[in-house]
Amino acid sequence: YAFNNNWIEPAGRVMIGILAGLIAMGIAQYLRKKYLQYSDLLMGGGLVILYLSVFAAQSIYNLIDPMLTFFGMIIVTLIGVTISIRNSTRTLSMISFIGAFLTPSLVGVGNLGEFITFTYVTILNLGILGILLYKKWMNLVLAGLIGTWYVFGGWMISSYEHSLLTPTLLFMLVQF
Repeated sequence: YAFNNNWIEPAGRVMIGILAGLIAMGIAQYLRKKYLQYSDLLMGGGLVILYLSVFAAQSIYNLIDPMLTFFGMIIVTLIGVTISIRNSTRTLSMISFIGAFLTPSLVGVGNLGEFITFTYVTILNLGILGILLYKKWMNLVLAGLIGTWYVFGGWMISSYEHSLLTPTLLFMLVQF
């Protein structure tokens, strides 16, 4: 009712979403010892709420520019990956990387440019490699492969020009 009557401004709506996500994650961490599966579900839900709040700030309310949205989603991904490693939770790590690979399309690859997009995907894949060396979560390999092709395919469809052949081939070589 308060949203429909504009009693709460768009910035307040985004902040409520961010607060709700952080509270959900805090409750999930508190309940972790007693209710492990429920805690993981609640933690993933809190992470998704954070992603959606940052996305809404740019796409729905136009409060922030695409680059700030990009950095906000990177921070949410780092939070999710850090908690997943600390709690040894594969599911949260998968949710974090799915959100991370969706980030360029949510922000708009045209807003990021090819260098930032390619560098970002390379860093994500290096992060997956680092986790694989530490945790041996092999399901992240599939997430990295599908995510890389998703971002690359989206970029190819929307932004590729013949003049970008050299950086494209270089990116493909680095990913290989």
